[in-house]
Amino acid sequence: MQVIKEINFDEYLKLYQIAKENFKNVVFNLDTPINDKGTKFFKSSQGCSFLKGGLLGGLFRFKKGSEKIANIHQQNRILKGGYFLECFEGVLSNMYKKQGFSIVSKIKFNPLLCSKNWEQNEVLKNCPNVVFMSLYKVNNVQTFTDYKKAEKIAIESKKPS
Repeated sequence: MQVIKEINFDEYLKLYQIAKENFKNVVFNLDTPINDKGTKFFKSSQGCSFLKGGLLGGLFRFKKGSEKIANIHQQNRILKGGYFLECFEGVLSNMYKKQGFSIVSKIKFNPLLCSKNWEQNEVLKNCPNVVFMSLYKVNNVQTFTDYKKAEKIAIESKKPS
């Protein structure tokens, strides 16, 4: 059984740098981590993640292993109050759907917000939407051009309608 422990930001950042060097897709799927107040960072034997408020973020692998890493990190962070995430629509969103998440809002693909050389990434070259997913469903999925407005839908998805 994989154990997840809370780590500090410096350890998370160190493992993020290792992941960027060893797994080329990390740079395309994650922003550079920020040490915001109240953010908790987690590590398993294969990867890391963070929890900021209800946002399940920064999930990456720093060494090869099982795809179960995502499930293990999600379960840990959900128990600690996490309930929404964001990712590119496609492989990741399909995996998260299997974990019980639903798309609650979208942002049209914007190449200006992508990492350098995004066209070389197999997923990004198809210009996928960014989707916010939540454990809570909403009545209709809205598409935005503004990140904060799309994120607000995900944050508010926890509130009863």
